[in-house]
Amino acid sequence: MSTNGHRLVYHDHFAMTGAYRLVFTIEPHPHDDDWWGVFNTQTAAAGFDQRVLELLDDGQAATLNLTVDLDDAERVADRLAALIADVDREFHQNVLPAREEAEARARIEAERKSQEADTDTDADAIRLGAPEIVPVVANEQGSSGANGGPAGPAAAAGAGLASGRRPASAAGD
Repeated sequence: MSTNGHRLVYHDHFAMTGAYRLVFTIEPHPHDDDWWGVFNTQTAAAGFDQRVLELLDDGQAATLNLTVDLDDAERVADRLAALIADVDREFHQNVLPAREEAEARARIEAERKSQEADTDTDADAIRLGAPEIVPVVANEQGSSGANGGPAGPAAAAGAGLASGRRPASAAGD
């Protein structure tokens, strides 16, 4: 199941009493905390909760375990793939442009303040304190900012799927 930026890849299924547990991964791994914020908002709005959709994320692989009734497996899996496409679309149309605008405004403000500084050293310190404007590019590891790290501030607080934040990885991602 392919979407614009990320793919929902089927791996396996397990039959349970009256249900299936479907195992997918999101590929490439979305390393951007803002992407996960949009994902968590969309999954909550779509009615997926931790009993239905379990996210296991170690920073290298984002595995989704989807528990569904036997009769609903294909329909719900298709709904999840469409949701991933919606997350990508919202992230690229709304979140990234807002982030880039905020970074540009911060750079302009830092430049303005540096012009008012008394010394060149103070002006340089003010300019260096402004955020770098680094375009977010999708690579084999997913979206990333400078040095391959997360490309922006976390969009939500808490821990786990229901609270709006992906779990911390063992690698400290």
